[in-house]
Amino acid sequence: MIRILLFCVSLLQVFFGCSGCESEDNKKEFLLLWQTEPTSAIGDPLGSRSWATPLIVNNIVYISYIKDQQYFISAFGTQSGNTVWTRPLSRELSSSNVLYDNGRIYYNLHDSVLCLDAQDGNVVWSTFVESPNGIRNLIMSSDYIFYGNAYYDKLNPDLFKISKTTGQVQWKKAFSAANRSAITSTGYDKEIGYIYTGLFIEPDTVFGNQSQVFCLNQDSQIVWSRKFNWQGAAVSVGSFVFTNEKVMFGTGTELRALNKQTGDTIWSYDCKDGMFSGQITVGTKVYAGNSNGSIYCFDITTGKLIWKQFLFGSLSYQLSNDNKALYACNGDLWALDLNSGKVILRITPPGHDTDNNNIFLSPVGVGDGKIFIVGTRAIYCYASLGETE
Repeated sequence: MIRILLFCVSLLQVFFGCSGCESEDNKKEFLLLWQTEPTSAIGDPLGSRSWATPLIVNNIVYISYIKDQQYFISAFGTQSGNTVWTRPLSRELSSSNVLYDNGRIYYNLHDSVLCLDAQDGNVVWSTFVESPNGIRNLIMSSDYIFYGNAYYDKLNPDLFKISKTTGQVQWKKAFSAANRSAITSTGYDKEIGYIYTGLFIEPDTVFGNQSQVFCLNQDSQIVWSRKFNWQGAAVSVGSFVFTNEKVMFGTGTELRALNKQTGDTIWSYDCKDGMFSGQITVGTKVYAGNSNGSIYCFDITTGKLIWKQFLFGSLSYQLSNDNKALYACNGDLWALDLNSGKVILRITPPGHDTDNNNIFLSPVGVGDGKIFIVGTRAIYCYASLGETE
């Protein structure tokens, strides 16, 4: 469901282009530092899409991509773009993120969570987690990896708790709903050690489209749950973000902030014309993408809308930032001012003017003073506009 939505939005971008920034801004450019050319998508403008955000650690960037219908995850030096190692994958990397901890990286394919040695790409362990479907994220505590099973033909989806050291499954929690359901997102709040799971519930004629959020402790016991109903379109719970006493997420056309310990609503915002996902927090603001083609900025305390910028066709599943700009990708690469929402820069990949299928496809990775993005023809490294951690 999520991939179908993002695929359709991306096709709109490919065939109809974008709007939403000033003509003067269109003339500016990011500084291209280097590019590699491992990706290819001949005949398919979305064929080399990377669903996972590039991960930058210790002057290495870990990136997933497709070349000649083969899936890969590779490590590149952030300064030079030289390949450190490359690992072919038997199936598409289906996680929307790659995790790093203590010299290891973690990600998932369609039916397994994998742990690789970050230095050489060798497999440390691989754990079978049945058959999920679509984009899913991994979350990590100090000792464990959590992964939500999302196979939609299964009545009860499962959440797995997996040892980071051995890959052994500690427990598997099954969730039940009135109809078939799928886990669309998971989150972990390190301050109180709670796990948050969002369910998409198959629509029916009585209740329409529904979603449900569960809060669990480390022993898989449910602390609280809340169900949400929106009649207009399929409802999926977007990524969870945390601050102070709040857990924030999108469900349908609403962005919600709940008390993370009790589940009580603190504030909610309904845009009424698109589904929220890809939230991030920066200081006192929370930013969210939307399937209506806009980026929204809210005050974390009150939920008041500070600004909205329409980009047309913007992919909403992930946003990135440094201390100056918010980065988004919808075929073009965008940079928006964090405070005002004004478009600072918007570019297409080198060669786009003579190759219409040459577009940016991945979320934007930010680190080491650089931003990284996957396109249909290459992987690109640009200088970021602000400081990065």
